[in-house]
Amino acid sequence: MACLAWCSLAAPAPIPTNPPPAAAQSTGSRGPATAAATTNAPAKAGAAAASTNAPAKTVTEEALEAPTLEAVSEILDNPPPVVVKVPRDEAKAWEDRDDPIASRYAIPGGRLVYAAGPGPKSLNPYLDNNTFSYQVFGALYETLLGSDPLTADYAPGLARRWEIAEDGRVFTFHLDPMARWSDGRPVTAEDVKWTFERIMDPASQTGAHKVALRTFLGTPPEVLDPLTIRFTADEVHWRNLGAAGGFEILPRHHFEGRDFNTINSDFPVVSGPYRLAALSEGISLTLERRTNWWGRARNASRGTANFQTVVYRFFADPDNAFEAFVNGQADVYPVYRAAIWTER
Repeated sequence: MACLAWCSLAAPAPIPTNPPPAAAQSTGSRGPATAAATTNAPAKAGAAAASTNAPAKTVTEEALEAPTLEAVSEILDNPPPVVVKVPRDEAKAWEDRDDPIASRYAIPGGRLVYAAGPGPKSLNPYLDNNTFSYQVFGALYETLLGSDPLTADYAPGLARRWEIAEDGRVFTFHLDPMARWSDGRPVTAEDVKWTFERIMDPASQTGAHKVALRTFLGTPPEVLDPLTIRFTADEVHWRNLGAAGGFEILPRHHFEGRDFNTINSDFPVVSGPYRLAALSEGISLTLERRTNWWGRARNASRGTANFQTVVYRFFADPDNAFEAFVNGQADVYPVYRAAIWTER
């Protein structure tokens, strides 16, 4: 709609082939007064003389200098910004919309099959840093912050709101009081702190995750109350908010006391929209939709995570995975080379 409006405003008005006389052109809100002044108004003394005896003015046109190649290149390399104003009712933030991501009429059910690569060593992305584990883990567990579906800005996740101190180093997260684990227990600030401590524990084989969160080691996260936690960074950096709010939170009451390095596929207590239903090593993994997911009541979640089951079939050979997709044995196949469609 905005595009159509912009296009209609930008289109030039048609030029009449036979323009009407001056008096006729003066119609409109100021037309009658202009017509009277040019045709019917009596001329004042002196004005008539000025109109008859004044020497005719000579109108000259100045030649415009053609833009240089450098000037054109500068415009092409640095074009001026284009601002398109959208009506407020179409630019509302996602939390004000009834169906910001998916249709409210979407019917839950069905099965989605992915043609995946080889099965991972671990489903715990903190231990096995691979894309597949992240994808599965993101369906099982949630982070403090999510992503706005319209702007890609930070949005509520397990935390319903957050604050950043003026110095840009202190981040306070307030957890949603409705957030629940699949066993019915509330998600608390202690869960957040415990997960952070397990990641940063020198004994934990969490590699790159330690690097992302190391700025919060100088002042460890502080639990202010059961639903509030504060992170303090050692220095100001644009990544800090994403680091503090972007790691998946694990249930302390389920994993406490266990060797973190051995938690590979045992995830019965989750907070996300799916649970791990079945895992056949090297063959397939099945996720099942949770009917009691706490986040389903949020506006931003309506119509999402609707597939009853999501199946990942593992293929050691990418050619076999592609054949399974072509033959209808898989619904989704990740394409990393566009040439694959022309090589067949």
